[in-house]
Parts: sequence; structure tokens; C-alpha cells
Amino acid sequence: MTWLSFDVVTARDEQPPRRCFMPTTLYFVRHAQSDPRHSLDNSEYPLSPIGEQQADDIVPLLETLNVTRMYCSPFLRCRQTIRPFAHHANIEIRTHHDLREKTSTLRLIADFEAVWQRSWDDSGFALPDCESSREAATRFSGAVAAIVAAHPGETIGISSHGHVIGLFLNRLQAWFRGDQTKGLRHPDIIKVIHTSGQFEWDRAFEVPGLSNIATRYTHARVSAPPAE
Repeated sequence: MTWLSFDVVTARDEQPPRRCFMPTTLYFVRHAQSDPRHSLDNSEYPLSPIGEQQADDIVPLLETLNVTRMYCSPFLRCRQTIRPFAHHANIEIRTHHDLREKTSTLRLIADFEAVWQRSWDDSGFALPDCESSREAATRFSGAVAAIVAAHPGETIGISSHGHVIGLFLNRLQAWFRGDQTKGLRHPDIIKVIHTSGQFEWDRAFEVPGLSNIATRYTHARVSAPPAE
């Protein structure tokens, strides 16, 4: 069993940390299948028609997890993924800016695979005006730690993105890298327990029925932009 401790970083919209040794359960929800478009910013990619159906189909699966709070990346595809469940469960969606996806490129590019691989080989690498893996992991982990500190002992859903979730899991298990991150599905649900200042990833956890609705990862950035 591997544990990792993070320093608590309190976000501006969170309450000051409260000391508590009760386990806090986190469910990281990787967004449903999206529809990247050259005409849109990364933050505005909507769900595809399949993704919209996945967002509806995941509602009864999430209902079994007894989530009491829901945090979300500000990106549209994450908000659309979790909106049907939040409406059904009457849970407020709280947007946290630092749960956003890693900024690997500023636009869709044909050679994204090379950028992806280098970002895992060199955690300090970043294209101009973009974000390194180290920066993204630190930012995302700080957001997660702040959320846990604000709601100790609760069961919390966090709707976010494959790359930053993968970087977070890499901090818990060093063997989890780029290839394993590509194995995350649309949508996917990862369970992590926080207790006594440490995180434990429950690798055996699987939501019954999720495999029936999830699709495998494919990265849209391999396509070239349309000719002008």
C-alpha cells in the first residue's frame, strides 16, 4: 500500500483547514467523450453526442457512491459530464479553477503525441506559454488538498481531466505514467482515500456498469488544422 502526503494549499473560496482524522473519500470523475474543435478554445470543447449519453448513463452509477459535495474543472466538458448527476442528486457544483486540464499546447496540433511523450519524460518541459507536467501536478494536487482540508470526513466528487488526474496518480504510484493515463476511459471514476494527511489510491475499485458505457481514450490533437 502506497501513501503520499501533500501540503495543504487553501484556495480562496475554501474554508480554513480543520483538523480531522476521519477518512475523506474522493471520486475523481474523468469527463465523458468530448468533441474538440479547431474553432474553439480547449476550455470550450463540448461533449460529443456519445458523451452526452454517457453523462446521462453515469447518473445511477454515481448515485451509488453517496457523494455529498461536487467540485468541477471550469472546462465545459467536465461541467456537462457532471451536470445531470448534480441535478438529479440536488448537489451544487462548485467550480475550482485549478482542477482544469494541463495546458500542453495552445491549439490542436498534428504532432501532439511527441509533446505528450516528452512531457512525461521531462516533467519540466513546456512549450512557450504552456504548462509543464511539474507545474500542472503541483497546481492540481494543491487544489485537491485544499478541497480535502475544507471537507474532512466527507465523500467528494471531483470532475476533471485525464492528464491532470494521471499526473496526480503518478504522485501516488510512480509507475503510473503516460501509457497508463491513456488507459483512463471516457468517463472514468477513480477512488482515492485521504486520512491523517495522506492519500491512498484504491486500485481495486470499479463501479459496476461503468465498463458498459465508457469509451477508450483517443486524442484529437493528432489531426491537422483545416486548410485555409
